[in-house]
Amino acid sequence: MCLSIEMEAFKVASISSPEDFFSACKVRPIVSCVNSPSSKMAWLVTHILSPLLEHIPCHLSNIHQHLDTLRSIPPGDLSGRNFCTADISALYTNLDILACIKSVIDFAEQNVDHLNLRGLQLVDVHEILDAVLLNSYFTYDGRLYKQLQGLFMGCAPSPIAAVIRVFMFERSTLYADVQFLPIYGRYIDDAYTLASSRTEAVELFRNIGKEDPDGLIAWEVDFPDKEGDWTPFLGTEVRVVNDKIESQFYRKPTRKRIILHFKSHHPLRMKIQTTRNFYHTAERSSSPSHVEQSREVVDNLLPAPG
Repeated sequence: MCLSIEMEAFKVASISSPEDFFSACKVRPIVSCVNSPSSKMAWLVTHILSPLLEHIPCHLSNIHQHLDTLRSIPPGDLSGRNFCTADISALYTNLDILACIKSVIDFAEQNVDHLNLRGLQLVDVHEILDAVLLNSYFTYDGRLYKQLQGLFMGCAPSPIAAVIRVFMFERSTLYADVQFLPIYGRYIDDAYTLASSRTEAVELFRNIGKEDPDGLIAWEVDFPDKEGDWTPFLGTEVRVVNDKIESQFYRKPTRKRIILHFKSHHPLRMKIQTTRNFYHTAERSSSPSHVEQSREVVDNLLPAPG
């Protein structure tokens, strides 16, 4: 439901989130903040706060980091365990903005020695975050809308705020006892772990969600139905077979086969490099026995758009 209020020479309709507004449409809106009044402030505060992600032990900085971690695990520690994943439903929408800002500033205070504040103080960074995250507007059909609930997906500091906020929940559960740290990693709203049963996996993620005072963090757990089944995660598929980690390149069946067309006006070297990157990613994502299967995925992908 929208509530229209007069604001100077235009009308502003306040809504909970763009997802609520577009609920009748078969789209997932991601509204860009590029060239908005707050875009330069958003860039500045994102540049200042980005180093904080390096101090979150479970944060994945790239799609291969989880494979490097898993491949380093001794076979004995893999015995009887399965690779499983979980996804937070509507993470950005279900996070409280003020709580996110407080978590970011608190974490920044704990790691201030690792930040280049560009001559500012943390109180200044706090004010910028307030201005950027509490004033998320977008236009649709000639009207101006303001988001009232959740982080704006197209706003530059939103991913940092979301990662740090969820880490506050993880720190109270997963990292409460440093002697029993689980094998766990997360990229924004996608996480993985090793568990001996679905019940164990569900309990782990449920405990993290319980730390949310608003009770809105809900995980959807993907656990293999039987031993040897593949589980997708960040462009890869992973499984545990005979106490060993196996992996291969993965593309969602529903993903559009849209890549750079060979007859496009892009430079030839860019087209060649795009092809090389696909094969490089496929090979790096695969264990030795599955490299050929991963190459075949790319072979079938590239001719599709021409």
